[in-house]
Amino acid sequence: MAKSLAWKHSRGRTQNRERDRVLAARIVAATLARADRVGWGNVYLADVADDLGVPLARVQRQFRDLDAVANAHFADALNAMLAESPRVRARAPAARLEALLGAWFEALRPHANTSFAMIAAKLYPFHPHHWVPLVFSLSRLIQWLRDAAFLREGHPRRSAEEIVLSSLFAAALLAWRGEGQAGERRVRALVNRVFQMLSMIR
Repeated sequence: MAKSLAWKHSRGRTQNRERDRVLAARIVAATLARADRVGWGNVYLADVADDLGVPLARVQRQFRDLDAVANAHFADALNAMLAESPRVRARAPAARLEALLGAWFEALRPHANTSFAMIAAKLYPFHPHHWVPLVFSLSRLIQWLRDAAFLREGHPRRSAEEIVLSSLFAAALLAWRGEGQAGERRVRALVNRVFQMLSMIR
């Protein structure tokens, strides 16, 4: 009896987690769809809740605010980048990095303008509470990029690589500008130029 109750309780928790995961994905999708229609600056989670036909409180339990929805969207792009890692291992380091960055930007392509607007909102001068988390998010992204690209240098070369890659990523965002495939082509051209100029990463 005790084992049966424990199994039912465990199964219930698993089902609840799956429902939460599905709801979170629906919230992100509905938010992106609304943002593509009205602009990121005009999105309100109450409207998203109406679109989904769920109470606003359920949305709040999944995401503390709109910025958290943006973070979930970029987490999906990170996952797309990491999924590319096994396929690039045999390439030269610069080619690995180009492919991985390309996968990140390509994952954002269906909502490119909205994705760029999300980043711009994080940099809004009157949102200083977003600045520090953004710095840490960039640092984590660069660490995952190095890991996925199989860069294994130790300090001080590692620190130099992190500085170069952080600067390159910031420049890539400006080249991209949320302009889909055209922006992605500019990013690839930028990455190629940078790696042709630098012998640091090899």
